[in-house]
Formats: sequence, C-alpha cells, structure tokens
Amino acid sequence: MLDRVALLIGWGLPLLGLMGGTRMLLESTDHAASVPGGWLAGLLGAICILGTSVLAGLGVSSVLRVLVQWLSLHRQPPQAESQSILGSLAERIDQLSERLAEPRSPSAPLPPAATATSTDWLREQSLAEIRRTIRAGKWDEAAALLDGFSPADLDDPRLSSLRQEIQSAREAARSQHLAQLNAARQVSDPDRVLELHQTLIPLLDAETRVSLEADLSQWFLRLIHNRLRTGKIQTDLAVLAGRIADAFSHTVAGASLRASLPTLRRSAGLCSRCGQPYNGLANPCPACLAQAQPPVRPAGPAAT
Repeated sequence: MLDRVALLIGWGLPLLGLMGGTRMLLESTDHAASVPGGWLAGLLGAICILGTSVLAGLGVSSVLRVLVQWLSLHRQPPQAESQSILGSLAERIDQLSERLAEPRSPSAPLPPAATATSTDWLREQSLAEIRRTIRAGKWDEAAALLDGFSPADLDDPRLSSLRQEIQSAREAARSQHLAQLNAARQVSDPDRVLELHQTLIPLLDAETRVSLEADLSQWFLRLIHNRLRTGKIQTDLAVLAGRIADAFSHTVAGASLRASLPTLRRSAGLCSRCGQPYNGLANPCPACLAQAQPPVRPAGPAAT
C-alpha cells in the first residue's frame, strides 16, 4: 500500500505543478499587453512551481520507499513470529530445568576484604542508630544498643564517646526538668509539678529520687491544706488530691493524704471510693457498693 502511495505522490505532485505553472503562464500571456515584462514573470513563476512540485514529489516518494524497504526487512510473518516466541520460551524452560537438576553446592565464602567491609558498614549503621536514639531522648534504649556490641568492639573509642554523650544528655535533661519543676513550684502549679515529676523519675538515681519525692509530697500536702483553709472544698481540689495520693502513696505525706481522701471526696460531692459525682447518703456510690458486696451463693439442696 505504501508503494502505491509513493508512486501516486511521485507522479501526482509534478502533474499538479505542471498544471499550476501552465495556468500561471497563460494568465501572464493574457496580461502581457498591459503589463510590460508580464510574460517573463509568468514564465519564471511557472518554472518555480513546476520545479518545486517535482522536487517535493521525489522527496516524499523516496522517503516512503525507504520506509517500505525497512518494514519489509524487519517484519516477520505471524507464523514465524509465534514460532520464535515459542522457541525462546522452550529454551528458557530447558535452562531452568538444568539449573534445578544441578546439585546445590555450598556458597563460596566471602573474601576477607569483603567480610571486613560488611562488618564495618554494619558497625557504622549501628552507631548512627545509637546517635539518633540519643537525640530522641531514649537513653535507656541507646545504652542497651551499646551493650549489644561484641567484646571485640569495646576498644573502639567511639563507643566510649557515645556512653559519655548519653551521660551528658541525661544530666542536661535532668537539670532542665529540675529547673522547670522549681519554677512550677514557685507559681504553685501542681499539675505541671506532677507532669515534671513523672518525666524526672527515669533520670534520677534511687537516693536522689527518694529525697525529691519526700520534699514534693510535703509541698503538695501543704498546698492542699492551704486551699482547704480558703473556703469550700471544690471538685477539682478533690481530684488533685487523688492524683497526688496515687503518685506519692509510698511517702508519709502521700499516705496521710490518701487516708483523708474519702472525706475530701464526700465534701466535694464525689463518691468516696471511685471519685465520681455522687450526692447520695451513703459514702460509696451504688456501683461501688455493688462491687463490694460478696456474690450470693445459690441455696444447696435441702437435707433429708
């Protein structure tokens, strides 16, 4: 089909050019009497049109013929193409069968240089993970990762540096939280003090923690007493007293506050046990009373 199109274009464009040139030449001859040199301009225009048409026809037809030859060289008949695909598929199946039939040989060990490179890369990745953990404030996790290194790696100076970095980060965080806690105590903000107390617990050693909690429990107890002297017991004060009693129940002041907690709750219109709103006559609410009552045992068979 492309051959026919190329032939049609190769002859059609020159014919169209010849027709256009002839028409222009005739028109210029008719006006030659009125326009000096008109026939010469018409002749030149006809020659230009004819030449352009011939060149265009030859160029387009040549391109189409080259395209036809390229397609004929690279195109396979459908049957040959399907046979080629089937042959390639069969060849791959044979190769796979041969690989499965071959006995498995143990993998060759890596050369010492490759093993050393792999070990160094894993060590660098572990050290980078420890640094990220320290920056995230997960110091216990970072210390556990450091303890996971083999004894052969303990001579690496970077491990000692990371341990020192963990210790420095702990001390900096402890100092910062202690300063914030003291500031919250100065402005009598018990909610903030309780929050900072929970944050400080993992950063303190046993002796420092005992001393700090004894001091805080006394401060909270004085805060509750001062607010009780100002007037009627409010619900938020009873709720705060319950939080303090739970956080410092192992201290003397916390145990004293827990002992007076039922009275505080009832004075604020709360259940003495669960702390939920309750205005009944009994101290515990009906739900707490139902939980406290022992289950009723079914009556046994009558004795004969």
